[in-house]
Amino acid sequence: AALAEERECKARLESSLEAALLQERESKAQLESSLEAALARERESRVQAEHSLEAALVKEKDTKAQLENSLEAALVKEREGRDRLERQMQEQLSSAVVAGESAKEEMARIRGELFVATAARELAVQQAARAEQSLREEQEKDCSAALA
Repeated sequence: AALAEERECKARLESSLEAALLQERESKAQLESSLEAALARERESRVQAEHSLEAALVKEKDTKAQLENSLEAALVKEREGRDRLERQMQEQLSSAVVAGESAKEEMARIRGELFVATAARELAVQQAARAEQSLREEQEKDCSAALA
């Protein structure tokens, strides 16, 4: 009876040991499954983070390119405006020079006319003085002839 009890006890121990081993294996399998799932989530998160980083880098590159293009366009526009103003100033300066030359020519023409008018007046004064002298001399002759 003691031997049967010992065998029964041994069988229960073996059964308990097998149940514990089976439970241990199931726990280990669950842990491995949980670990694989966690690793898979971590890999997925890393892949998403890499994609987000790549997208951010592409967006930053596009933004940088847009800024560079905008800056270049602004520089071109500024250069064109400066060139246009420079041309306008040059044209105004040329017009002023031409106007100055025209004014100088007009002044020279007026001086010439004034010189001619002055000379003509002097000549007219001299001719009038001669005519007056001739008239006096003729009147004196006429008076002398009338008296004689």
